[in-house]
Amino acid sequence: MSLDQPVYLTISAYCDLIGISRSTWHKQKRQGQTPPVVSIGGIQRIRLETAESFLAEKEGKQMSVSPAIH
Repeated sequence: MSLDQPVYLTISAYCDLIGISRSTWHKQKRQGQTPPVVSIGGIQRIRLETAESFLAEKEGKQMSVSPAIH
């Protein structure tokens, strides 16, 4: 694989990567709280780059909402 080609994760690999169960994934998907999914050959996949951006954005929102601790 070339370095400029996107890397795709299966839903299971994404769940393993961030430490959630498939049932949590489905719950979050229903609530619109998952990264965008691409269907390739009938299998849902997530671009690694998209997942990283999505998680960074979520972390940023959580950090901005949390009060500063002094």
